[in-house]
Amino acid sequence: MAAFFLVLQLLLEYSSFSLAQSEPEPLQVPTSSRVYGPDGPWQAVSVQLGDPGQYMDLYPGSFYESNILTVQQCQNINANPCGSGGLFDPENSSTFDNTSITWTSPIGSSGTSALWTNGAMSFSFSNLTPIRDQLQIQGQIVANLSAEIYSDITMVYPDGNYPLQVGELALGPTVNQSFSDADAPSINASLIPGYLAAQNIIPSNSFGLHVGIGAEELKLELSLWLGGYDAFRIVGPVSTQSIQDGVGIIVNLLDIGIGVDHGGSPFSYSSQEGLLSSGNSSISSAGISVIMNPSSPYLNLPNSTCAAIAKDLPVTYNAGKALYFWNTTNPQYAKIVTSPTFLSFTFRNSSGGSLTIKAPFQLFNLTLQAPLASTPTPYFPCQPPQAPGGTYSLGRAFLQAAFIGSNWKKDQGEGEGEGYLAQAPGPNTDTTPQIKPIANSPPVGLISNWNDTWTGFWTALPNPITPALPTSTTPAAPEITSTPTSTLETDVLSGGAIAGIVIGGVCAALIAIGIGSFLFRRKRGGKPEAVQPTIELEDATKVSLHQPLRHWPSTEELIRELPAF
Repeated sequence: MAAFFLVLQLLLEYSSFSLAQSEPEPLQVPTSSRVYGPDGPWQAVSVQLGDPGQYMDLYPGSFYESNILTVQQCQNINANPCGSGGLFDPENSSTFDNTSITWTSPIGSSGTSALWTNGAMSFSFSNLTPIRDQLQIQGQIVANLSAEIYSDITMVYPDGNYPLQVGELALGPTVNQSFSDADAPSINASLIPGYLAAQNIIPSNSFGLHVGIGAEELKLELSLWLGGYDAFRIVGPVSTQSIQDGVGIIVNLLDIGIGVDHGGSPFSYSSQEGLLSSGNSSISSAGISVIMNPSSPYLNLPNSTCAAIAKDLPVTYNAGKALYFWNTTNPQYAKIVTSPTFLSFTFRNSSGGSLTIKAPFQLFNLTLQAPLASTPTPYFPCQPPQAPGGTYSLGRAFLQAAFIGSNWKKDQGEGEGEGYLAQAPGPNTDTTPQIKPIANSPPVGLISNWNDTWTGFWTALPNPITPALPTSTTPAAPEITSTPTSTLETDVLSGGAIAGIVIGGVCAALIAIGIGSFLFRRKRGGKPEAVQPTIELEDATKVSLHQPLRHWPSTEELIRELPAF
């Protein structure tokens, strides 16, 4: 009997273990221990490529192939730093495969590509090689990762080419990427979240990403979860957006504005809208389509839009980098980048409404470093697409303020699904992750007040003082008020009262004349006047005062001389 119960207990424990194993959890991709440039600071994620694993820091965000820099990348480059995120050595990996994929492309093995950034920025390269190799994320293995390795690749700017520091980690969309040749069978290479979901390691072929804030004074660690998301990286509602195969999350941008959360404004206004279409009649109220693009560092927007935003900023346009440099000696600079002043981005929600994401100007006080600038140079990251036929996109500069994610649903066709967009918090945020799986419904955040997440990290400007009205020395006019009818009736004067007022006024006038005449005669020695003074009443009656007065007349004497009414 004891043996029976022991076997039953073992069976129950095994069943519980199997049940627990059947419910996978989201997998965190670790954040890099350092930040990168030369146009950041940007954070990256840390993975291991090859067997044994070689540590690589990569920017998350591209799709299909991950982009890897090899040890040859910096051998012939004098500019530094180069490849500081880690360089891959294929000869030291036992799982490296550069022969299985027989792939031809219009790009070939050398040329100019804008695939990383959806056409926002160009890369000049040579010796491009498609490969497969093993990838490790916190001990979980992705076999036969689809990747491209570059031994010579540079960023293309108007004034020249510059080496890269960090490669890219792809986040979807399918389980496998197939390569085919007419003379050979198809070869499959694995894509990260799809492979892990197919192996039942994570709940779904999905991801949730907030690129974080790299600036030391505002530091908020990057958050990337495969199969789920951190609910503390979402503020308010989540908008569901469309996804295009191989492109990513495409959103309809309706407008861009400037606002102040609280306190005074560094501008002559507290808010302004209409910056997206300002000076550009080709942009209607329907807005423009933009891609949420972690592969690009900038706000890749129409030239007219960048100019409209920069109009009231203390910036100078630098044609060599096609970027705006902050004028740090201008007093407005410090006011703008430290106060609760923000750019607002309003998007159309798939449900028909709209979603506004606020990005404080503090997030747009980025720095160009070597090799892009000889000395650290603060810049504002608005730049029209530089590659021919480039698309509008919002890159890492914007994604510091936004959460994005996707659920590559299997029932919606290869490479399609739902994209997610929401406001991300500021640096005053609980960094203990609250992890939720991405399943059949959009993510739900745990933060309701965005401005609370910036408390302690900005300085409100004083409200403008309203000038006092000038003090007038002219007595104010008496206030005129309407009088009720009943009051008017009681205030009507009788005829007797009116007559008394008239008589009193006439008497006062006669007394004054008499006194004046008396004083005048005394001054002339008491001689009588040639003309007797008279008073002319309203009925033209003349009243004579008779003889000139030689003494002070009494009131009774003057009244006796008046005719009777």
